[in-house]
Amino acid sequence: MNATMTSKNTMRIFITILALTMTPALAWAQFKIYTPPRVYTPPRVSVPRPASRPKIGTPKQPKAKKSQAKQPKQKAQGKVAKEKVQKTDRRQQNQEVKGERNQQKQQRQAQQHQQKLQQKELKQQRKQQKEQEKAQRKQEKSGQRQVKQDKQKNSSPQPAARSGQTEPQGRVTPLRAGGHAIDTPSGDHYEFNREGKLSGFSKGGTEATFRRDGSFKTVKAHGMQIEHGAAGVRTVQSPLPGGGRLASTGPGRGFVETPMTRGGHAYVMRTYVAGGRVSAAVYRPYFYRGVVYYRYMPGFFFAPRFYAWAYYPWPTPIMFSWGWFGAPWFGFYGPYFAPFAAYPNASLWLTDYLLAANLQAAYQDRDGAGTGDEGTSEADTGNDSTSPITPEVKCAIASEVRAQIAANQTMAAHPDQAETAGDEAATAVLDPTLRVFVVSSSLSELTASGGECGLTPGDVIGRLGDSPDADQRILVSVLSSKRGDCAVGSQFQAPAQELVEMHNDFLRQLDSGLGVLAQDEGQNGLPVGPAAGLHLAPGSQPETPDASAPTLLQQQQESADQAESEMRKTVQSGSTD
Repeated sequence: MNATMTSKNTMRIFITILALTMTPALAWAQFKIYTPPRVYTPPRVSVPRPASRPKIGTPKQPKAKKSQAKQPKQKAQGKVAKEKVQKTDRRQQNQEVKGERNQQKQQRQAQQHQQKLQQKELKQQRKQQKEQEKAQRKQEKSGQRQVKQDKQKNSSPQPAARSGQTEPQGRVTPLRAGGHAIDTPSGDHYEFNREGKLSGFSKGGTEATFRRDGSFKTVKAHGMQIEHGAAGVRTVQSPLPGGGRLASTGPGRGFVETPMTRGGHAYVMRTYVAGGRVSAAVYRPYFYRGVVYYRYMPGFFFAPRFYAWAYYPWPTPIMFSWGWFGAPWFGFYGPYFAPFAAYPNASLWLTDYLLAANLQAAYQDRDGAGTGDEGTSEADTGNDSTSPITPEVKCAIASEVRAQIAANQTMAAHPDQAETAGDEAATAVLDPTLRVFVVSSSLSELTASGGECGLTPGDVIGRLGDSPDADQRILVSVLSSKRGDCAVGSQFQAPAQELVEMHNDFLRQLDSGLGVLAQDEGQNGLPVGPAAGLHLAPGSQPETPDASAPTLLQQQQESADQAESEMRKTVQSGSTD
């Protein structure tokens, strides 16, 4: 048994030694016999080979590994190329945007240069006009003053203390404000101020008040109410048969008011006369605290899109030639009013339109009244120099214009709302949101200091009070005024009726200006807008102006002259008795 085990162990040792000896020989033989010969691999060229094309003589396993290694590299190269293309596109876009911006910049610079040239030319023209007008005014000043003095001397009764005439005989009564009154046996009533000058007269339903220089301030006779403003402009009001009214607001200006009915509501139609032109407008009367007010009723509307075009800014600011250069009124009020150099929206354009219309009326009143360059001497507290309309004041007016355009757009979309306002909302001036008013007719007001001053069309006042007081007056302040008118900053209680009429004229002139925009859009520098879409208001119809209005106003002026002549004779005859 031991021999058997020994032989087995010996066999195992032999096999182990043989295995250890033959393993390297077998490995070397396998490498020598089965290793394939090396194959020539051509060098790489710049043209990429398809990923699916195998290389000659390359084993499959190394090939798969090599393609897997090149795939991320190809993706990275494609991503880099894509980013280069994107950068190139962005660079081209930036260059295009930069080119457009440079072009726009050049256009703006060209426009600004053109505006500067035009402004320079306008300044030169204005300077020449001012020099010419100044020379002309110097020549005419002495003659105008003499004509004015002669006119006042002939048209006004001379106070007893100044003319050397004795005061009338009668019962003397002292007045609380100073001075005294005299009642004659014949029924004449005279009032004299502290200086002994005639300040008032009344007899048999006729009344008159006088200024310090003896000129008429007010006259009430033959059913007429005559007022001479501090600016020298005379206004006359008188009733007409059938409930109508005749009102002269200045030389060659005024309106004829006649009652009418429309849709079961009471209205009045006014035929306006100004500068030889005749137009008609409709108003609705309301009563507030026992006082009658009139509200302007538009006879037509534009399309809502047209109002939107007038409300929002235009694509680019425009330059507009008004054609005012050479006009007497524009040269005379050059220190007070200057139009905008450019208009980015319709609100500013309409603001200049409104101011120009009122300044033309002021010049017509001044020329008809025969006042000189320095204004009138009746005003106690007037401007020694012109207070120009500042850009802030004009922008405040433009805000009112813009708000009204929005209101008109609402009424155009819902025109029935224009007829449904209640009596308590009749007077737009009672709305505290309305803060700025452009004076449209000559007024005389008493300031807080007790002095008297005048306002003429084109002056601007601002509202300080929110609601009328017991006397239907609202506190206001002067924002800008011409030479001789109330000084800027002056405060006084303005009649609410006067503010209502200012707002009515504002609405009427605004409709007129919108009509000009609708007619001339796309011309004379105005931008092209949507179709105006003009249409009548519900229940309204084109109103025909009263052809007899100019004749009636002229007759009223003649009757006022006669009434003042009779009053002058009556006062003078009584003071000599």
